Amino acid sequence: MLASRHCHMRSKYFWQCYVLCGVLLGLCGNPCAAVKYHIGTYLAESCAIDFTQSVNDTVQRALNVLNERSIATSVDFTHTVFSYCDEATALANIEYVFGGSGHDAVIGIATYPFHNSFAAFSDVYKKPYIASNSFVWTHVTDYAFSSSNSYHQTAVVLGQILDYFKWQGVVSITTDDAYWYDLTTELYIQLNLMNFNMKKNVAFKSPLTHEKATRVLSAIETSEKGKNNFIPYDFDYNKKNP
Repeated sequence: MLASRHCHMRSKYFWQCYVLCGVLLGLCGNPCAAVKYHIGTYLAESCAIDFTQSVNDTVQRALNVLNERSIATSVDFTHTVFSYCDEATALANIEYVFGGSGHDAVIGIATYPFHNSFAAFSDVYKKPYIASNSFVWTHVTDYAFSSSNSYHQTAVVLGQILDYFKWQGVVSITTDDAYWYDLTTELYIQLNLMNFNMKKNVAFKSPLTHEKATRVLSAIETSEKGKNNFIPYDFDYNKKNP
């Protein structure tokens, strides 16, 4: 399981490095002549030597591909891996990574609260930053970004689906995790703007089990057409104890 997780993370860093370098190429003028960019890869998942080396090799492989394709523009990409054993240590060094390490852009860790901190630092130090987890959305800034949809986009799409199937009302059931709380807030605003009857929002302490959500749904009186219920994506259906 651990080996599979590390393999997935290496692939993730490859593509995020590829995307971020593409952004840097777009930021340099036209033409881009004899430009050097240094990328910082920020790790807090593990400080094991084999894991750090595997990420280093993966990022270098992505940079080799980019350097081969940018020969005509004389753009040279290099990188440094910043490896920390835990998130607390990584957070303590965030200012150094953005302000004192001498690189031009950052690929960062994926924890949602840390992600928001990274986005703020990227704006302060004017360095492009992309989350290593595409699931985490970045609020609109000048330098930080991710490849996932915004809360607003998610809410609009959900509203269109509900409208297509003629749903009448919505109940949201979520956890108190920051990510789901922020998403639910946007859903509440957007769905009510679209004239949906989002009457109730129930938040549980994380983790939220299927049994807890089912009890709430069973207690909600439904009309003949049915009041339809939005359940978020982080249920653990394997948990049996509420």
